[in-house]
Amino acid sequence: MNLGKAHFIGSLAIIFLAALGLRFLYFSAARAGPLGNVDSSEYEALASKFAAHTPYVSGIGIGGFPSDLQRPPGYPFFLAFVRSNFGIGRTHIALVQCVLDSLFTTLLIIAGSFLINEFAGLVAGIAYATDWATIVYIPSTLADSLLAIILGAAICLQALAVQRRSSYLSLSAGLFLGLAVLVKPVGQVVVIAFLLAWILQRDRRAASLLFLVTYIACVGPWMARNYLRYGLATVSTISTTNLFLYTAEASAHPHSIADISSSGLDEDLGGINIQWRSFALSPPERELRMEHEALSLIRQHWPTMIWQAGIGFTRTCLGTGLVTVRQSFSHPLGRSGTVLLSGLAFVQIIALWLLASIAFVGESSTLNRAVLVLLGLCVLCLVLPAASSVGQSRFRVPAAPPLSLLAGVGAAVLRERKIKSTLGAHLIPQL
Repeated sequence: MNLGKAHFIGSLAIIFLAALGLRFLYFSAARAGPLGNVDSSEYEALASKFAAHTPYVSGIGIGGFPSDLQRPPGYPFFLAFVRSNFGIGRTHIALVQCVLDSLFTTLLIIAGSFLINEFAGLVAGIAYATDWATIVYIPSTLADSLLAIILGAAICLQALAVQRRSSYLSLSAGLFLGLAVLVKPVGQVVVIAFLLAWILQRDRRAASLLFLVTYIACVGPWMARNYLRYGLATVSTISTTNLFLYTAEASAHPHSIADISSSGLDEDLGGINIQWRSFALSPPERELRMEHEALSLIRQHWPTMIWQAGIGFTRTCLGTGLVTVRQSFSHPLGRSGTVLLSGLAFVQIIALWLLASIAFVGESSTLNRAVLVLLGLCVLCLVLPAASSVGQSRFRVPAAPPLSLLAGVGAAVLRERKIKSTLGAHLIPQL
């Protein structure tokens, strides 16, 4: 469906301004808050290495691993760049991230228009512009928002590569995917999504696998650096510490589901983290021992682990970020404010998932089925790692771009049905 060039550009501009306005509005309400958490301090410490032109080496991070082995250089480099050009405070970081995320909304609309049609692209843009989790976490000095932008670009490029069977687009997707992983290692799961989508294609073409070339070229040097310095050929050891602390140890220290802030669990795990930081182990020894103990604890407490994973998955998929909102605002929300924000956010989240679900149960005449599978696998692979005791809406942010595209597909399916039913109603009297 062609909306007309002028109408489409006007709609795109309105959605961009709406995205920017919503993000600035929330930022203005939250700017007196911390604009980050304990992870933010680690990112800032590593960013100072770039600013001072010193080696990218920092102190001890989670589980006793070196911070620079846990945190790849992508986001710290971004922070250093923003500080050198726009200002050193978290406020400046928040403003830049708000603008970048709003600009990405327009790129998502264009990608959706090429993949499906202009109507679906605009709906995808509206879905992303109003995505509550994205709005809540965009002002924070955390890697999730930048990851969503770069990883979203990689997913869009690979989807276009599959649809158009373009080797150049696939190579570009691999480059952006590599950059995304250097921003936050969880982006690696999208490699699995890309490979599974290729396997499930009926007409598999080697061109769709070229993303691996540029991806490896991007992350390979960092993995080689970690091997030479620490003896581990890995992008990051954060997955090991997450498995040990937030899955294994959390299953051995269960807390009430009512503790949505996870304050009690954080206190327990904090003591375990301090204990592990005191162990005199090399990074390979630490990783091996931590993995061994994690698997042992999971075997002992697997029913609790499964229960916590289910709760964490639900919070990730449907969470409204209420705890973060309360911590961000300088004044209490009150009962009415809490109900209003939580209610509106929950309605938006349910609508997003509902439209995305329709994309799979309905039939679209304009979307390549392989692209639909690719988008669905990307969403699934991005939310599954957050199925742990500390699952929260923040971990849904990287999945927002492909989820929004699926919402656009769902809206297009509904529109097609309506058009067909309307045409049928007009034709029946003539028959």
